[in-house]
Amino acid sequence: MSDNLNFVEIEKFKDSVGVSNNQCLKYVSKQCVSSEDIIFTVHIGYDCLRGFHEAKQGRMLKQQSCTYVQFLNILLGIKYCIKVKDDCSRLEGRLRRACGEINKKFKGKTGASYRNLMHTELKLALRREEVVTIAELETQRRNAEEKSNALLKENELLTARCEELYSKLVESTAIKEKATEDLIEANAKVESLFTENEKLHAYIKKLGENVDFGNNGKTINETSSVLEMQLTMSSQCAPVGEDLPRSYLIKQCKDDLNKMCHITRTPGAAAGAQLDFDAELESVLKKQIHLKKIDIDDPDLKVKIKISGDGAKMSRLTSFITISFSVLNNDEDLMSSKGNNAVAVIKGHETYELLQSSCSTIFRQVNHVIDKGKVSIEGKDIPVDVFLGRDYKFLLLVLGMKSASSDYSCIWCEIHAKDRFDMTKPQNNYWEDHIARKLDGIIEDAKKKRHSCEHQPLLNIPLENVILDELHLMLRITDRLTGNLVKDALEWDNKENFDKPPSQQSDKHLQALVKAIKNCGVSFNVWEKLNGDGKGSGLYAFTSLMGSDKKLLLKKLPDNLQGAIRPETSATVTQIWRDFDALYKDIGQKHSSEEQASQFFEKARDWIILFTSLAGKSPGYEKKRVTPYMHAMVYHIPRFMTKYDGIKKFTGQGVEKLNDDCRRIHLQRSNKWDAPKDILLVGKRMEHLSEYERASRKYRKQEPEYWNMKIHESRAKRPKICTEPPDDDVISGDLVIDEMTAEDVKARLKNKGITTRLRSLKKLKELLLNTLRQDQIPIASP
Repeated sequence: MSDNLNFVEIEKFKDSVGVSNNQCLKYVSKQCVSSEDIIFTVHIGYDCLRGFHEAKQGRMLKQQSCTYVQFLNILLGIKYCIKVKDDCSRLEGRLRRACGEINKKFKGKTGASYRNLMHTELKLALRREEVVTIAELETQRRNAEEKSNALLKENELLTARCEELYSKLVESTAIKEKATEDLIEANAKVESLFTENEKLHAYIKKLGENVDFGNNGKTINETSSVLEMQLTMSSQCAPVGEDLPRSYLIKQCKDDLNKMCHITRTPGAAAGAQLDFDAELESVLKKQIHLKKIDIDDPDLKVKIKISGDGAKMSRLTSFITISFSVLNNDEDLMSSKGNNAVAVIKGHETYELLQSSCSTIFRQVNHVIDKGKVSIEGKDIPVDVFLGRDYKFLLLVLGMKSASSDYSCIWCEIHAKDRFDMTKPQNNYWEDHIARKLDGIIEDAKKKRHSCEHQPLLNIPLENVILDELHLMLRITDRLTGNLVKDALEWDNKENFDKPPSQQSDKHLQALVKAIKNCGVSFNVWEKLNGDGKGSGLYAFTSLMGSDKKLLLKKLPDNLQGAIRPETSATVTQIWRDFDALYKDIGQKHSSEEQASQFFEKARDWIILFTSLAGKSPGYEKKRVTPYMHAMVYHIPRFMTKYDGIKKFTGQGVEKLNDDCRRIHLQRSNKWDAPKDILLVGKRMEHLSEYERASRKYRKQEPEYWNMKIHESRAKRPKICTEPPDDDVISGDLVIDEMTAEDVKARLKNKGITTRLRSLKKLKELLLNTLRQDQIPIASP
């Protein structure tokens, strides 16, 4: 029962319940019972009874499984240590009827009549046989104690068994690693002996002697060949050739590698697989120490670990959540999937409940590392600093906060959404104690459901170690800027089409904007969403661009906007795009000084002021449109740039590439029976075989201008086989269909001998285009 009740709301009625020794004479006379059988009279206020009724309706319950007697017992137990038997049907029926009648009395009551009802109480007589005695409670307590002791003993046995199994697992893993090292060393010796044997055989042959050594050894290092082949099959399709190792050896190698991976099921109802976070962290750090990427003897060494998570669609119906970590001390692989180590893959969508249940084991291990502040590697304690980084949605979920559209959605301060446009505050204003958030403050606010804090944080990470992903900052802000351009073009077209008949209406400004964006080298389109009946809804959507396309837009679109947007706002909109491009380049710097952070704050603040200056002139630039990303860019990113020498190292590009790898494995390498496990297995196999990977060849760009400009010009001149060549009439001299009005199209059709009652300009253009195509005379083959 206690799991179903919200005690914070029930306990507020404790003063509305009282107990007296006065006998309820009305009940005695009516029911013809002895006054000695009545031991107490319970006084219950009408407000409390109405609260009971609301609780039964589900407003204070997770599920409706509590009785009115249980509600009464809670309040009686707080003040009087009295308990009514749970199976008392008389009181249950009396309370049910009374609660329903009193709830009806409260409906429509206000003022004095409402206050009178609030001060009215109901008297209930308690019989002797309806109250639980001390002896009965003692028996229940004794039974519960015996059950608890039995569970504790069973828990101790299970704990000991788990420790025994874990020690055996660690010992077995160490033996396997040692066996693998011995095998590699033996292979090297065999190859060396084989080379010497070849030299000796050649020498004896030169002397003219024919000696049979009886050497039945293989001519190649077959084990290394099998390992290389297994790496190829794990990363891509196997090549075809005559020198491939036998298939059973490849399968045997794959099975042996799979046995080295200890993968378990994630807790909770969702399907998922996980690795041991502590073991994976220790393995990654050992590898980097071995490769001399981390100097373990450095007295100032502090390992920086970033925890990341992201939900991504694997197919039309399937979504996975990937939890990973990366070591920030080595920034060589942070932008690739190799530098991000997946520790859990869960099937489902990003929700707080799913993360809380399915990631409980991993989050508990991460919190343990945070509390200790160190990890033990090869008998030496290494201090660590744990960070949390990803897109804004994941950060809010992990911290137990509401969505980004809530009133207090900023992670690092308690600014209201209506005040985010205010750029008059100094740089460190929102880091001061009176407004800055703390982890303890979020925990307290979650208990009281205030300041957009809804649940308890899942990770105990200080908020200064929660870093916003610069990639998603760019993506979300450019989405807002692109959406504003589309809204402005639609509004411009609607204004010009307002007093025109349907046959003369056009969307030329929207098409001009789409053409300007396409001229930047990206694929882009705008379409109207349809209702369930197939008709237009009046709502429009546009192509969701990738990160590389967004960067291309920031670079090229300002030069192409001339003539595609309103003349009165063209200069300001173009400047907004150019200034944000400059801001994103500053964020992308690997290193930042305090002076550079201050300059960035000044430029970001001026950008927000320029953004809101278009309020009332163009749609989408109002003060309320300043998003949490924009606020964080001005008042929180400079702090991170100063404290951590830039935020580029916290980028989420590596996590996005890890999602791409997971999607590829899910679609190509998994039979979908246990896809989360397959993803982790393939990743671990590739990690074990990383030493057999071919090193990529370095390429040095001799002419930067070619890669920035000339290569695009060269590609644009290539003919596209997949593109249908335009009709001669469409591109000839004075006829451009896209610029024709309805009267021009009808006149052209009339010259062709076609009359029509169509009024839609779009359908008229399609009819003319089809007519021109039919009139073309094919060229006879020689």
